[in-house]
Amino acid sequence: MIGLFDSGVGGLTVADAFAKRVPGAALALVADQAHVPYGGRPVDEVAAFAAAQSDLLFEQGAELVVMACNLSSAVALANARARHGADRVFGMVEAGAVAARARTRRGRVGVLATSGTVSTHAYGLALAALEVTEVACPDFVPLVEAGDIESPKSKAAVDRALAPLRRADCDVVILGCTHYPFLLPTLRLLGPEFDFVDPAQALAEGLASRIRPGPSRMWTTGDRLRFRSQLARWCPKLQPLLGEARWCEGRLLVDEAQAAD
Repeated sequence: MIGLFDSGVGGLTVADAFAKRVPGAALALVADQAHVPYGGRPVDEVAAFAAAQSDLLFEQGAELVVMACNLSSAVALANARARHGADRVFGMVEAGAVAARARTRRGRVGVLATSGTVSTHAYGLALAALEVTEVACPDFVPLVEAGDIESPKSKAAVDRALAPLRRADCDVVILGCTHYPFLLPTLRLLGPEFDFVDPAQALAEGLASRIRPGPSRMWTTGDRLRFRSQLARWCPKLQPLLGEARWCEGRLLVDEAQAAD
C-alpha cells in the first residue's frame, strides 16, 4: 500500500496518477482539509503536519509514503527520510525537476506554486543550472477546493500567473502544487505555448514497480460528505473507503474508513 497526504484535494491528482499506472492500486490518503491551504502557513507548522501524517500512514501499513504536497516535500522530506528511510518516503520536487530538465528545449523553466513553496526556492535549487522563474499563485488552491476551475475568475487568475512566464520566455512550466493539475484545461487554453509538467506523472512512472493492487482508504480532517462529493467529481474511478481524521495534540487520529455509499 502506498500512503499519500496533502492539504486538500490536491492529493487526489497524485492518487489518480498511481491508479492509472495500476488500476485498483492500494492507496491510503489523508486530505488535511482542516488546514488547507498550506501555502501561506509557517514552514515549521507545515513540517509538523507532514511529519504527523507520514507517521500515521506508516502506522496504517503503508510500505512507502508520498508527500503529495510540494511545500511538505520542500521542507519536511529530509527529516521524514531520516526517520523512515530514504527509499520509503518520496516528494514532488525531485520528480518535477527531473521531468522539466528532460523536456525543456531552451533551458528556461517556469514554476507555478504556492507562496510557501516559492519562498523555499526548492525548484530553483533543484534546477540550479537552468533559468527558473517561480510564480506564486495564492488564488489557485481556493479556486480548486471550491470547484471553480473554468470561470472568468479562474481564467483571470491563470492569465496573471502565466504573464511572467511569457516574459521570461519559458517553454516548460512545472505545476508546483498538486491542486494545479485540476486547472490544466484552463492553463492549456490560455497558455498553449507551454509544456506543462505534472510531477505526479513522473513520480508514478518512477514508482510503478512498487504499486500493488488492493483496497484503498482515504480520510479527511474536514467534512467527510464534502470530500466524498469532491472525490466523485474529480476522480470518480477511485472508490476508496472513506473516513474522518482529527488532530489531537499534534498527532493525527483516524476513524475506521467506510464505504463511500
